[in-house]
Amino acid sequence: MTLRMKVALALGALAAGATIIAATVSYVATADRLNSAVDSYLRQAAAQLARAGRPPAGTLPGALPGGPAGAADQTASILSRALGVPLGAPAPGNQPVRPGLLDLLVVQVLDLQGGVQSDSSSVRLPVSETDLLLAQRGGSPTLQTEYAGTVPYRMITVPRPAGGAIQLAQNQSETENTLRSLRARLALLALGITVAAVAAGWFIARRISSPLRRLADAAENVAGTGELDARRDVARRDEVGSLARSMIGMVDDLAESRRQQQRLVEDAGHELRTPLTSLRSNVEILQRYSGLNDEARTRLLEDLGTEIGQLTELVNEVVELATDRRREEPVTVVRLDEVARRVAERIGARSGHPVSVEAEPSSVSGRERALERAIGNLVDNAAKFSPPGAPVDVVVRRNRIEVHDRGPGIAPAEAERVFERFYRSDTARSLPGSGLGLSIVRQIAEEHGGRVFASASPAGGAVVGFELDGAPAGM
Repeated sequence: MTLRMKVALALGALAAGATIIAATVSYVATADRLNSAVDSYLRQAAAQLARAGRPPAGTLPGALPGGPAGAADQTASILSRALGVPLGAPAPGNQPVRPGLLDLLVVQVLDLQGGVQSDSSSVRLPVSETDLLLAQRGGSPTLQTEYAGTVPYRMITVPRPAGGAIQLAQNQSETENTLRSLRARLALLALGITVAAVAAGWFIARRISSPLRRLADAAENVAGTGELDARRDVARRDEVGSLARSMIGMVDDLAESRRQQQRLVEDAGHELRTPLTSLRSNVEILQRYSGLNDEARTRLLEDLGTEIGQLTELVNEVVELATDRRREEPVTVVRLDEVARRVAERIGARSGHPVSVEAEPSSVSGRERALERAIGNLVDNAAKFSPPGAPVDVVVRRNRIEVHDRGPGIAPAEAERVFERFYRSDTARSLPGSGLGLSIVRQIAEEHGGRVFASASPAGGAVVGFELDGAPAGM
């Protein structure tokens, strides 16, 4: 099921639920109001009969003005016989029976055995066990809904003073028809609101899901064709727009990573040709000229060893850049001054250059092995360009690392290019190295949110280093 359909059905279900609840409450309230009006009407009639039947003396007037004369006279006659009060007698306590209140009711008089003594119409009201007990023993009036055939009646049964009972009932057909019509209208209303909610949900879901569909199409295109340069202009400022921009950024990063890997492979292939050609040439000389003297053979073997070492270093650097395993290292609090001292001790022992460290306590958040690799590359680079035995100075201030050498320095035009992969200045073409050391330094610094720098030193030589953005950890 699509997202559009899910949203449409969800809105439809919510609308249907809310409408059904509202319709049910409305219907119950209306039905209760109508039934309460009928019950109130019947109770008023029962109360009038009770007042008319209590005192022994009274009068029973005829029809009230404004009521149907025939129905009122018939009802008055029935009530006169039922209550045992003759027509024209004095009214009991000035509480006359008001037949006009009873004009719309069916009146049925019961004797002690529950038999019908008289009635006001051809309708025969049912007599239940409760009605029979009320006629025989008296008690409080009872109110219930009964059916005369298929016609519903709301009926109240009132005990007579001299025994028996009077049943008063009102036809409920009109009320039932009203409630039936109300049910039908509420059902149609609920159906209409539900359909409208589904349609609105479909429209809203379509508006919401359209950019998602375009993003899905773009992702499928990337997966199917491998084309990472497709662009999607997103002007939305909501969550969908944020998702789209995140996806575009992810694709851009992936495309940039692919371009970098492709450039790395091309540059590495170009750089590998030189040591491989030299190796092949030296091997061919050894194969062709078996009569080389010991000095020439020793020199060739030394060249082979040097070239193999350089080739190994180059391969290691290429693998380091291609795999980027540094990201697997967890981020911790790193003491840059301690890392700088370890690097100085290790490289100073094997390079023949005294490496001094001027450092203040400095802690940053980062990957320790990666930062150690970056500082090590800087010191190796300084030792390579410095004259034999010349000192190399490392300065650590807060989150900034500077490495000073005693070499020929760096021209301003080359200050930025020295961090490019495989770039070699004119003064470095004859020196050993892979040409990747400083590019790795830049990559590590940028991964830590920092930047690299290089410039000529006023004291001679060059200053190369990096600075990490933000305040040092724990400071």
